[in-house]
Amino acid sequence: SRQLDRPELSPQIILGNTYHLALQPGTDLLADPAIGGLHGFMNWPRNLLTDSGGFQMVSLLELAEITEEGVEFKSPLDGTKMMLRPEDSIR
Repeated sequence: SRQLDRPELSPQIILGNTYHLALQPGTDLLADPAIGGLHGFMNWPRNLLTDSGGFQMVSLLELAEITEEGVEFKSPLDGTKMMLRPEDSIR
């Protein structure tokens, strides 16, 4: 937005949450080379920091099943299942 172009309001870094990004817009879209990753999707030229999504494993326990492979979440939007493995959270 134009507000972020104003130096006094513009952060030097933005945090992205792995769970929420995997839910929407989705990992397939963000992995598309034409999109340019999260930076390109957001049109953000500065630093990005992403977390592991581990907090949602606890806070959304009613939507999660913890397995040896990772955590399988049920989407609160449409009920589809999404597996979040440790190696996924650091890609």
